[in-house]
Amino acid sequence: MRIVIIALLSCLFFSCKYNQEDPFPSPVTGDGSGSSITYTNFAKSVIDNNCVICHAPNITSPQSPYLTTYNEVKQQADNGRIQARCIDGPSFMPPSGKMSQPIIDTLQLWINQGALQ
Repeated sequence: MRIVIIALLSCLFFSCKYNQEDPFPSPVTGDGSGSSITYTNFAKSVIDNNCVICHAPNITSPQSPYLTTYNEVKQQADNGRIQARCIDGPSFMPPSGKMSQPIIDTLQLWINQGALQ
């Protein structure tokens, strides 16, 4: 019986290991270490996963502005709309709820770095 309990506890302990890679690039620290945050390696997937369900021309009820290309997203980053709606609030996009803080922080860094492609 003792061996069974130890085996079960061992299985439980070793099954709780988190081994997924971080899906976000390491933010640039200002000293040149880390990788640059770009539209291609970060922002596009965030926009695609959170925004284009409403902000695309090819859906049933499209919402303006469209966010399907780099130029469309860059324009919204430059005019402060992404900052106001996704980062600062008070009413956050997407309507399903505020994005996670690591995504918001990295999105902020991407905007601060000039919203590079």
